[in-house]
Amino acid sequence: MADLPGGAYEHVVTHELARRLSELDTDLVQREALDPADADELLARHIAGLARRALRAVPGQGTDRTAAQVALTNRIAEAIAATLPRTADRADRTDLVAASHDVLTAIVPRPPAEHHLDGIDHRSAVRGWQLDRAPVPAPDQRNATATSACRRTCTRAR
Repeated sequence: MADLPGGAYEHVVTHELARRLSELDTDLVQREALDPADADELLARHIAGLARRALRAVPGQGTDRTAAQVALTNRIAEAIAATLPRTADRADRTDLVAASHDVLTAIVPRPPAEHHLDGIDHRSAVRGWQLDRAPVPAPDQRNATATSACRRTCTRAR
């Protein structure tokens, strides 16, 4: 059965996939037209796969590789933006990856002012707790009240 195993699929038929399907018995292959109701999802998944392959193929290591991947991502985003009609409420570069090369991981609700006693960093406590990282180190006795208040707030946020 060529190199395509039997089973259910939901793949956009590319030129390569069409070639591979042509090697199979036509009675075994089921195809249907893209449904306009969900074509954008299937096509976006296809483009995402192409972008993933291109980003994984970027040579280099560490921050140099990351910078090259960000540059490639921005070139892809610019190519997509170039096909869209311009609107007055949309800036040209809003979807480009920022030069900071960072990822937003959380926006933590600010606890009431009484929870910020003796220099406890509430954001670090929540970050460690929410992302299942190592627990925040045990506080010394004078910070115990602030830490327990902070942990109560974190528990409610979950």
